[in-house]
Amino acid sequence: MTATDSFQISGPNGNHECLVLELLGPSVADYLDAHFVERIPGKLAKTIAKEALLGLCFLHERGITHAGTV
Repeated sequence: MTATDSFQISGPNGNHECLVLELLGPSVADYLDAHFVERIPGKLAKTIAKEALLGLCFLHERGITHAGTV
């Protein structure tokens, strides 16, 4: 995956390089709306949460911050 754009941002903790990446697929919210009428099964919710947290942990360990948009 390559960045489609990048920019620098200055903040209280210094300057940071920001990468804009292509969208990889539907959002979790869109997927759930398309496949579930009410609550999602607990096991699936735990799996989604675990995968999201593992991904964020991977980025954090490498000094990368994730900032999504809504």
